[in-house]
Amino acid sequence: MKSLVIILLCVFSVNGLAQNISHWYLLVGTSLYAENVDHAVGEGLGTGLGFGAQISQNFGIELVLRSTPPIDPDDLIAFIGDDTDTDLVISNIDRSASNWYTTAFATFSYPVQERLALVGKLGWSTVRQRVYFNIKGGNTTETNTSRGPHIEFGFGYEMTWRTELVVTLSHVFSDDAEATGIHGAYKWKF
Repeated sequence: MKSLVIILLCVFSVNGLAQNISHWYLLVGTSLYAENVDHAVGEGLGTGLGFGAQISQNFGIELVLRSTPPIDPDDLIAFIGDDTDTDLVISNIDRSASNWYTTAFATFSYPVQERLALVGKLGWSTVRQRVYFNIKGGNTTETNTSRGPHIEFGFGYEMTWRTELVVTLSHVFSDDAEATGIHGAYKWKF
């Protein structure tokens, strides 16, 4: 995360790039995920928040933070029970926290009508997962951080000159934290 912030600060501090930014924007949205027990992603809605800069009509950059819904502890216990030794007894999973995805994106948009554009995003995600459980009477927290490429494709619909609705299909490629979701975001330009 620290290196990602440093890279973005370097990019934004380049004088030539800063002069070419046509506008900044904020993104607030939600995501829909199907359950994926292998990667501790629950079924349901996640949240998202981000900011970005439009460098030209077609290109921009974004930094986005998203969460997935926590997985049902009973589903995780059943899954772990199938893959563990009989000596290891998991008596209880207290809760599974949401996975958090921090992603730096390069964005591309291609207008197809006056207010409608195709949107593509290519980025790199850092994923943090945490599960709290009880093994043989002892409390344990399992935390995992992984990284991987992240792609999104969809469309943006300009509602007004300051607002846009963006809907994308997203996939994070990571051995430990792969996730596929549908994202909807409200984009406010300033």
